[in-house]
Amino acid sequence: ALVMNSRIVQTLEYLSTMRKKFDKSQATKNKELVEECSWAFVILIFFLTSISSVLTVCYGVTLEAIYWSLGGLILPMTMTSFLISAFMKPKRTDARYMGFLYFHAFTFFLVCEAGGSLADFRLENFGDAIFAIVRIPMWYTALKLGLKLRQSAAKLPPQELADFLCQTLLVKGTSAIGTMLFFSFEAAGCLIRKGEIFRDDNNKTGGQCENSSTASVGISVYIAIWFAIGILSKAVPQSITRRTVWDLPALASLKGLKWWQVIQAVLTAGTAVAAMYLLSFLGVEGDADPSVYQVGALGLMFMLMAMLINLVAITRMIGEHQSSEHQSIGGDVEMHAHPPSLRTGRTFSSGKAESSMFFTTLV
Repeated sequence: ALVMNSRIVQTLEYLSTMRKKFDKSQATKNKELVEECSWAFVILIFFLTSISSVLTVCYGVTLEAIYWSLGGLILPMTMTSFLISAFMKPKRTDARYMGFLYFHAFTFFLVCEAGGSLADFRLENFGDAIFAIVRIPMWYTALKLGLKLRQSAAKLPPQELADFLCQTLLVKGTSAIGTMLFFSFEAAGCLIRKGEIFRDDNNKTGGQCENSSTASVGISVYIAIWFAIGILSKAVPQSITRRTVWDLPALASLKGLKWWQVIQAVLTAGTAVAAMYLLSFLGVEGDADPSVYQVGALGLMFMLMAMLINLVAITRMIGEHQSSEHQSIGGDVEMHAHPPSLRTGRTFSSGKAESSMFFTTLV
């Protein structure tokens, strides 16, 4: 009995020691999970996004078209950089950091639109100047929606949040900016070789490099929107977005696909065709081809429609998830408060109401 008692005590001590080691390893593992990016990345991206603002202000003051062309080339890169910086510290909701985010957004969007509007007023392009001012409230609405998405990212599980910060923001964001930089080399090289971009009698930019620069900007905008769709898909829990992800077996057999996935696939294919058409104009010198603008705008419309479909699908999934949680929590209370014979078939869902308000604000 004494020997058995001694062995039992030793076994319990061993299990207790192993449990402490396991808890310590789990705590260390959770501590190593990234919850926010370093301030060094935030400050670096802040200065990168300021390049567009500086070039636009220079264009508004000097009316030198080279500033406008260079600013347009790097604008998709700076917009992607701003998207990255907005989600780098999702759990920071204090007044000081939120003030920094608003300052960063206004110095980017407001200064760019104000500089472009000033230049258009000086060139007597009053329609473009007014449209630049009208776009400012649109950017503010987009900022508010982005902050709502940022709140959703802050509620991700630790592992999903770490993957979102490391993989989606840093790795894919850097890859997207690098790809845009690659496509802009041809247009930048043309600007350097030609030395300048002339203006015609109607104060319109023209020259030998307009085809390359327009094609480069169009492809870069497609990449930026695709990156924004990636952020949209990863900023909500995977348990919700899993139903919006493409199922490879269903894609191979073309069975089981939802109708909106088919439409999204057609729109994405149309954007890919437009991107290949724009790609063929990289390095093409000569007078501007109107088809570059037409095809580029058509591909942009397809891309925005695909992004809108993805946003609506995810928003509906969030509303259904919140509705199911609301019903599961309040189901017992509602059963006791109302007899089954008096309950109506339609109940109010706060999740669906929030989803509808979100979608209405987006439109």
